[in-house]
Amino acid sequence: MAIELKNIIQIHSDFRKSIHALDSDLNFWNHFVTKWAIPEYQKQNRSQVIHASAYSTYDNDIDTGEGYLKLHKLVREIHSDDLMDHSSVLFNWVKSLSIVRVYNALEILLLQTIDTTFFDSELTPLVRKADINRINQRVIEAIIVKANKINNKHLIQFLRENSDDFNSFISMQINRSVTTTWDSFFYLISVLRHVVVHQAMLINGDLLNEIKSKDCYDVFKNHFDLVDLGNGSFELQPVQSKFDGFVGMAVQFAVNTLKFIAKQPDFKFLDMK
Repeated sequence: MAIELKNIIQIHSDFRKSIHALDSDLNFWNHFVTKWAIPEYQKQNRSQVIHASAYSTYDNDIDTGEGYLKLHKLVREIHSDDLMDHSSVLFNWVKSLSIVRVYNALEILLLQTIDTTFFDSELTPLVRKADINRINQRVIEAIIVKANKINNKHLIQFLRENSDDFNSFISMQINRSVTTTWDSFFYLISVLRHVVVHQAMLINGDLLNEIKSKDCYDVFKNHFDLVDLGNGSFELQPVQSKFDGFVGMAVQFAVNTLKFIAKQPDFKFLDMK
């Protein structure tokens, strides 16, 4: 294993730029919209419809090749008095979607760290599916205790087997106030990413029971609400005031992983003091 600190530093730099921009933008726009923009707008525009839209699309005719615009009879209106409610809905799904970006940044960090540190590859942007598949295949072939690629379990298992420090870290509780370990946190963010991408932010009863059975449940219940849809499924909604804390946990996981893989005593090598 050849540890190139310059590679680790660059991997962290790319991760930091992506996640810091995301976290900063979410916090700024949420504050700006709810604390200034909406209150100021409502002072000048009380109790009125400020936007209306119809559901529409083009009805294509095979014979003529033409498309004819068709509208549904129901029109969606936004009233000035309800702007806070609409902004809450907007930021709920934006923050839910941001889980995907956070997870993808974390996944790239793990793949690049493994590839450059343990497989002695040159650091390159992971923009091709073939490169990601190559790393994953090498990891699968190298691990002793077999783990599948679901939720990237194989990446965690590989690092466990090749870094005693990481193996100790991944088993630690996130902090003294929760029972969630870093291993369970990675499971949770992996599952939530799948829920957002493949299940339209809906969690069924079986998955909810699975989450409840694990020690990640305390982090889950502190950072997410569930809206019961009445059909055995629940809509995932981030707790807006606590979501940056969840993102912060992902950052903490990522940066500590780099520290332990690089065999460094602290974050100074990443210019964090």
